[in-house]
Amino acid sequence: MKKSSRGFTMIELLLAASLATLVIAGTVQVIYYFFSEKKNLDDWSSAQIDMSLAIKNVENDVRNIVRLEPTEDLLSANDGLYFGLSSLTPQESPEVCLADATHSVFRYTTLDRVLRSERTMRSWSESGDADKTAEANELRVSADATISSLFQSGKAPTEISLVDADRRFIRRYEVGAVTMNLNSARDPYDGLPKTDANGNPIRFNYASVLLKMPKNAQGASVQKRPSVFVTSSEVYASSTVIVCLRKTDLNLIKIEPLTNKVTVLLQNRPSEFNVSSFVAKYLGTKKGVRVDPVNFMNDTVSDPNGYCVNSVFLELKATLPLKNQSGAGISTNVTKNNVTRARTIFAPNLNAKRAVACLQ
Repeated sequence: MKKSSRGFTMIELLLAASLATLVIAGTVQVIYYFFSEKKNLDDWSSAQIDMSLAIKNVENDVRNIVRLEPTEDLLSANDGLYFGLSSLTPQESPEVCLADATHSVFRYTTLDRVLRSERTMRSWSESGDADKTAEANELRVSADATISSLFQSGKAPTEISLVDADRRFIRRYEVGAVTMNLNSARDPYDGLPKTDANGNPIRFNYASVLLKMPKNAQGASVQKRPSVFVTSSEVYASSTVIVCLRKTDLNLIKIEPLTNKVTVLLQNRPSEFNVSSFVAKYLGTKKGVRVDPVNFMNDTVSDPNGYCVNSVFLELKATLPLKNQSGAGISTNVTKNNVTRARTIFAPNLNAKRAVACLQ
């Protein structure tokens, strides 16, 4: 066979070219596989971090859930099913929420521990003063001119929780009109001017707040109870929210019905991961019951002792659209294509004033 000027036959040249092509193709494939797998690992790690942060956000709220005493309406007048935490069925959930066996919806009232608390400067009655606008119906609380004052102008909370000084009542209310009375000549206790021993007028700093009864999960005002808050009762900023997956995009969201504010806790990103499940379960700890996911209830209302709940189990699941070297979706890569984040959260405030039945 005729050889080239360099002494190689045509077959030898073709064989060498084929081998070189195979080596180059193999090298490119290895490089593509490496970067493809690195992308898969990055997405898997990112999903874990984002899901953990979302659960952590809810955890901070759950640890500050306030136990309402007496309980208030959840769905209808005087049902007494809402004690500061409640599951919601698909029929009871907001329209935007995805609710079924693998997608939970729950509602809770949480205290804002960042904002300063205040104290009442005279007694206030729920049955006598809520939903009224006269001066005699004002909740009068401590205040000052600093930016940390709870009811500072333009930044007052939309909801507060009142904790009676005697701990007999813990209730929440919507905030109506707020008036800051700084350097006032009138005593907040009785509205009359006061003088010191030398006859000089005494000045007072306080806020006058008109309160309204809050709404239940169906948007109706809850029934009034004979709750009276004595002087020096504590006033905290609070918010009542609903947590669920949004139907349209599977983002994990937190809804504040009072303000219509929606906060995205976890953004579903199909190119990186798809949120497939969000589950919340509930448990009332007691002797002989192990704090294990299998012992948690699916809701807070079907069990007669649902009001005993003081722990919440949260679980988020997602799937990753992993790719192989050719770009096709598969499940045989080194990287797992499922991510699960779960946490059991103890709510210390729900442990307060538990009935004897909760411990037996």
